[in-house]
Amino acid sequence: MLKRITFLLLLWLATNLGAIAQTAFTDDFNAVTMSTNWWAGSTQYSLNQTGGVLKVGVNKFEGWKSFGVNLPVVTNLTSNPFVNIKIKADKDLNLDVYLTDGASVNKNIKKRISRSDGFTNVCWDFTGVAGLDLTTITRLLFAVNGTGLTYVGNLQFEDFKIGTDAQKLSNYSGFSDQKVYQNSKKNL
Repeated sequence: MLKRITFLLLLWLATNLGAIAQTAFTDDFNAVTMSTNWWAGSTQYSLNQTGGVLKVGVNKFEGWKSFGVNLPVVTNLTSNPFVNIKIKADKDLNLDVYLTDGASVNKNIKKRISRSDGFTNVCWDFTGVAGLDLTTITRLLFAVNGTGLTYVGNLQFEDFKIGTDAQKLSNYSGFSDQKVYQNSKKNL
């Protein structure tokens, strides 16, 4: 009887351990040193953690260069495919956030980040993104002005959350100045 119970327990563990997966990741940047999971990717980015903030220096001279974070374990974002970052930038920019799955497939969403003196909580919603296995997310990539060949500026992350630690937020962003001419049909 004991052998049968042991066998059934092992069978149950074998079939259900895969269902128990990490569903979130958070970094508040309050550790004494920056986690080794964060990496600059190239000389076009510099990362420094101080005072509860990840400071990112950007000196781009090539398109699509990125920095990133390797998740400590494979993370299942199926039930809550959101990325939240409290972010501040000294210049307007586009920030592409990529999720990378276990098959090394990358899918991105771009958000416009307006310069600000304070932090803004921005949400990237990966709901319905085709071709990405949300059950096996292994890392995130961040590309400032992806197609841009030049950009020099700074941004800061105060809080970083994905999965069940994140929440769906509505976002807004500024838009560039527009010229409108009175009585002109070209304004449409």
